[in-house]
Amino acid sequence: MHTPEGGLSYTLPFPAFKGGTHMVPIPGMAETYGTLYRFNHPFIYISLSMESYPYEQSAQYLGKPYNELKQGDVRSALQEKWTHVDQDEYDVSSIDGSTFKRENIINGRWSTMKTKEKLSFVANDISFALPNEPNTQYVITLLVREDGERGIIA
Repeated sequence: MHTPEGGLSYTLPFPAFKGGTHMVPIPGMAETYGTLYRFNHPFIYISLSMESYPYEQSAQYLGKPYNELKQGDVRSALQEKWTHVDQDEYDVSSIDGSTFKRENIINGRWSTMKTKEKLSFVANDISFALPNEPNTQYVITLLVREDGERGIIA
């Protein structure tokens, strides 16, 4: 995951980079923006965003020290968080998530939830930091059609 310069790299199994980078508002942090890289595929939408804050100040923070989070904590905190977001796209009751560990990352968390509409999609994301960049939280999101068919738009 580390580049020689100490950053993050990952490989997609198809030519996917389209649209360049975008600055997007970070939820829960007024007038704060992160960089979003967008990738497109016939039936997968992928984005990589970065937040230049320690986990405890990140939009991904769930209200407890990372090392105390359990699966139930992550699920209930995300459901609470999304219940208060003004949106009608995602099914809050479908949210699941937990933490994960890996040798070369810190503060790893995954979550998944479904969209309400038909065709339905499953949004899967992972959030983590690198040991040499603890104040940058990376979030990778994959939006996949639940029925496994191709096409982001019906």
